[in-house]
Amino acid sequence: KGLKQVDDWDRWLDGHYSSLKETFNKYKKYGESLPEEFITMDKSRLHFCVIAGRRDNFKDETYRISRKKLNTEKILILHYDHLMDAARNTIGSATY
Repeated sequence: KGLKQVDDWDRWLDGHYSSLKETFNKYKKYGESLPEEFITMDKSRLHFCVIAGRRDNFKDETYRISRKKLNTEKILILHYDHLMDAARNTIGSATY
């Protein structure tokens, strides 16, 4: 289901990027401009991420599929526990 959502978002962006750009402009800090990658759609810059299941749900085959999707379609597939581990490691760090 998550991979279908990626396809849906990709198609939506093709026809509606201008409305997304308007939303970016609406919520940006007053007096600041958006970086170029927010103004012009460049699909070579897009990456998608799908959070699917928990660590215990991932098996060798799941990791193989995940690596393949990342290499061929720039879709990162993570499990929820990976996301939580990354969040815990980021807390207290100087980040962007």
